[in-house]
Amino acid sequence: PPGYDLLGKLGHGGMGVVHRARDRELDREVAVKILLPKFDPGSDAAGRFVAEARITGQLQHPGIPPVYRVGTLADGRPFLAMKLIKGETLDLLLAGRDRKRPEFGKWLGVFEGVCQAVGFAHSNGVIH
Repeated sequence: PPGYDLLGKLGHGGMGVVHRARDRELDREVAVKILLPKFDPGSDAAGRFVAEARITGQLQHPGIPPVYRVGTLADGRPFLAMKLIKGETLDLLLAGRDRKRPEFGKWLGVFEGVCQAVGFAHSNGVIH
């Protein structure tokens, strides 16, 4: 992506791959999500990708990473740059939990944070 150096893959989903990247202009680490090459730049998937980025960019909530930029690669595929959230994924946290001594307060707090972010999105007409 123009203006970004990709530093390594963080994950992927059905529509895109997310990389850790360095924003050259602001000299900061960000997450860059790129539409998978199997989708044509003019496809419905590309349109949904950009629409999702624009909608997310309108939501300002502590549990929703802000979108910094939406752009296009040389091959026409869209990408978005967003705040990089550092830490472990929920999958890793759950895999490492002590099943004999569940920390209900900790997990209730995590669940509450997720619910607040989803509730905020829903209150703004976004259903995920």
